[in-house]
Amino acid sequence: LETALSGWLNKNYYKMSLSDCQTSELVTIGVLIHSSFTLNRNELNATIKAVINKLPEEERFDVSIRKDDWYFSGGAIDMIFVAVDRPKTITGINFFSKMYDGVNKKVLMGHELWFVPTYQLEITEDIREKIGQEQRTWRNNEMACFVQGFRDLSASVKLADGTSQTIRNLLFCFPTGIKGH
Repeated sequence: LETALSGWLNKNYYKMSLSDCQTSELVTIGVLIHSSFTLNRNELNATIKAVINKLPEEERFDVSIRKDDWYFSGGAIDMIFVAVDRPKTITGINFFSKMYDGVNKKVLMGHELWFVPTYQLEITEDIREKIGQEQRTWRNNEMACFVQGFRDLSASVKLADGTSQTIRNLLFCFPTGIKGH
C-alpha cells in the first residue's frame, strides 16, 4: 500500500507507517493551531514521539497527527488534528496542553503551536469561529519560501558550536520581521 501511494504521500508531505500500538483505538483529542502547510509533519511527529518516549513508562501513550479541515464561516482551513489511544485520553490532553501552549519552551527551534482540546467538548459555533479565524489570521500572515538544493531539508548538519540541527530548522531561524514567525 505504501509503495502504491508513495507519489501522493511525497507530494502532500505525508508519511505512512504503522501505529506503535495497533491494538489501541485512537481518539481525536484536539487540534494544533498556528500550524501551516510548510510545517513538516514528519519532523513534528518524530519530535512529539521522542518527547513522549522520554516520559516515565506509565505516562507514555500512542499518538497520531493528521492534517484535516476545520470548518467555520470562512470556509475550511487546514489544521493538525491530534489523536491518542483511548485509555490515555486525559494523559494526552494534559501532555499536549502543556507542550503546545503557544510558547515554545520544550523543543529547540520548534514551532509555537497552540493545542485546543476538543474531546467530549461541545464546541459552540462562536468558539468554532474564533478558532477558525485565529488559524486563518495566522496563516494569512505566514511567510513561505521554497528551497531546492542538493540535500534534504530534514538532513542534520553540525554547527560550529558542536550542536546539530536540520536544515529546515536553521531556515526557520532567519528573521522575518513578523511576530511569531
